Amino acid sequence: MSNAPVRPLSPRRLAGSLISPVALRLEMVVLLAVTWELVAHYAVTRIGTSGEPIFPSLEYLAKDSFLQMSNYWSGGWGAPSPGNGGTQTYLGAVLALASASFASFGRLFAGVGLGFVLGVVLGLAVSASKAARSVLSSPVHFLRMVPFLALAPLFEVWFGKSDIGAIVFIGYGSLVVTFVGIVNAVGLVPAVQLARARTEGATRRQIYRWVILPSIVPAMRATILVIIGLGWTLDVAAEMLGAQSGLGVIMEYALRFAYTGRVILVSFVYLVYAAASFYAVQWLTGWAIRWHPSQAKARRRRRFSVKPALALK
Repeated sequence: MSNAPVRPLSPRRLAGSLISPVALRLEMVVLLAVTWELVAHYAVTRIGTSGEPIFPSLEYLAKDSFLQMSNYWSGGWGAPSPGNGGTQTYLGAVLALASASFASFGRLFAGVGLGFVLGVVLGLAVSASKAARSVLSSPVHFLRMVPFLALAPLFEVWFGKSDIGAIVFIGYGSLVVTFVGIVNAVGLVPAVQLARARTEGATRRQIYRWVILPSIVPAMRATILVIIGLGWTLDVAAEMLGAQSGLGVIMEYALRFAYTGRVILVSFVYLVYAAASFYAVQWLTGWAIRWHPSQAKARRRRRFSVKPALALK
């Protein structure tokens, strides 16, 4: 057994080993909240045209702005509608946000699902067929260069203020991103794997079934995670321009009358939903492809990267 002296940890390494990632995240949240309060109370205190502060404090958001969300509730479930002479209630605010959230989630998943399925089909078709590549590749890559938000008013003109227009718009953006991701993923499949399959006598269909599709599974998962985040952005644009219900509709009304607090609250709800949906889809897709070798390697890396905070013996 070696009697060599143990080098003590430097103060910097010791501090890093004692502070967990969760504690760091909590500290950043507290720092952000304190900074927000200082700015709201001392730096930006001007009142806007609506009678609300243009930079509301956290207590104003939690009390006044949240209560005013009940103005968007049509009544029922024990909460009166302020638009029909009822009083503002916190229950009405919760129900208004829940109803709008349900509409937004429905459009999001319908549009993202439609775009993903069509993008996978078209991407595989272009990768497998020269005829499909000559017909579809250039138009889709051209549409890829057009900013999605620039087309939102055009979809409103085509479909009007309807759910179909919002779903098609979200699906369009998801389709373009998925198509590009699938084509690139197929192009990155190692040529040696394809050559080996051909030497074994595999047909083109068998190569796609047993070589290409399993190889692009991680890329498909990454594409899903990308379009989930993009879908929320497109949902905001679609609802602000051409929808009758949803979180984006509340935001559009609030912006029209300069209700800054309500805009911030809806933005925070969007942030929570986007983060929650991202991590939920990340976990679900990771569980669904747990059989893939890339997932096994990732699990091994996580297992062997765990080190004790203080390894002093």
